[in-house]
Amino acid sequence: MRLIIVLALWLMAIALSAAEVYKWVDDNGVVHYGDRRPDQAAETVDIKVAPPADSAPAIDPIQEVNEALRIVTDSRARREKSERERDQAIAEVQHHQEQCEKLLEYRTTLVRGGFLYHEDDPNRNALSDEEIAAQIAKLNQQLQENCTTH
Repeated sequence: MRLIIVLALWLMAIALSAAEVYKWVDDNGVVHYGDRRPDQAAETVDIKVAPPADSAPAIDPIQEVNEALRIVTDSRARREKSERERDQAIAEVQHHQEQCEKLLEYRTTLVRGGFLYHEDDPNRNALSDEEIAAQIAKLNQQLQENCTTH
């Protein structure tokens, strides 16, 4: 829209500059100006037209396009960053939930009893009742501190 206004003002200035203005002095010594050559001798006057005081400054169309592209690029970058942060937060919540589920499964296994073995023992010696109770207490503490439901 601004570009149309600037072009219209520019075209008006060209049209005004192309029009000739004449100056002449009548028989009584009075100076006259007009856009039509009078019957008597007259001189042509050059008139410089200033832009209107309230007219908007000319804006470079390339500058406008570059500014629009910058705004779009910045907006896209913010949106992509927001999406990455959201995806990362979702992945962290899912990982946390999986860890809580593993803790619950292991506690359930310990509570049910049976033959439970030391992880690092190649001889497969069973855990004692005290070791099972200590493991259950430890799991309960971890579940209470880290998991919302247990």
